Amino acid sequence: MRARRPRFYSLKKPRVRMSWNKFNMYNLARMQLSRNRRSGTFFQQKWAAKSLTRGYHGGTMREGDWERMFSRRLLGTVDIDPAYLARYDGSEQAAGRGSGRDLDPNDPRPAVSADQFSKSWNARRRRFENEANSERSGTFHHISAKRVVENDDIWIKTNDVAKQMTPYMQMTYAPLERRLEVAIFRAMFASSTLQARQFCIHGAVRVNGQL
Repeated sequence: MRARRPRFYSLKKPRVRMSWNKFNMYNLARMQLSRNRRSGTFFQQKWAAKSLTRGYHGGTMREGDWERMFSRRLLGTVDIDPAYLARYDGSEQAAGRGSGRDLDPNDPRPAVSADQFSKSWNARRRRFENEANSERSGTFHHISAKRVVENDDIWIKTNDVAKQMTPYMQMTYAPLERRLEVAIFRAMFASSTLQARQFCIHGAVRVNGQL
């Protein structure tokens, strides 16, 4: 196995890695978010977040491979409409207990939220309502809501539509999770992605019977 870089598990500037190394475990145990992390500019916060995630997910990758792996047009969960940004200043999002008020989908007069201005959110909400109505009328379609059988009648227990939406930003590193060395590390066949990569290079791994 090739020698690791000397500062790969640095204690002065800790970076959490995909590894069970004792120094990495120590860095993970003592790692905490800085209290003044929001005092910097947007670019500084973005750079710090990129540095932390780059160290964990792409510690064994070259910069060129890293940049080609991701799309620069990643979608968010809710698209922000310009009409919402022009009409509200964001203070309504702090309602409740400081982290935003949970919206009731059955409330006839719900509180203002960015979801109401989202075209994709409203389209998906209408689709779920149409599928739920067709389910009740006897025309069955495949939907991701929960079926409940009660008194020989099938009805749909629909959840909040916002919870049904896929958080695209959480799938940013999905291409990395598909890599063979990461899959081996996740399966606990290797103590780190570095070791798993060596297994792949030296022909110790078979996929569907092939090296």
